Amino acid sequence: MIVNAILSVILDGALQGPLTNPIVLVGVFMTNMIWGVVLGGMASMVFYRNKEVK
Repeated sequence: MIVNAILSVILDGALQGPLTNPIVLVGVFMTNMIWGVVLGGMASMVFYRNKEVK
């Protein structure tokens, strides 16, 4: 997201996307946090399941 912010200014000359609206930016962060928790939980289950098998 940081790279996108830098590149959009360089390529288009103005900010675009979620960076222009703080409410949308919070939504993007929340979505990323939810996906992180879901995938982290799945990875933990796989890790512990493989640990028990060995």
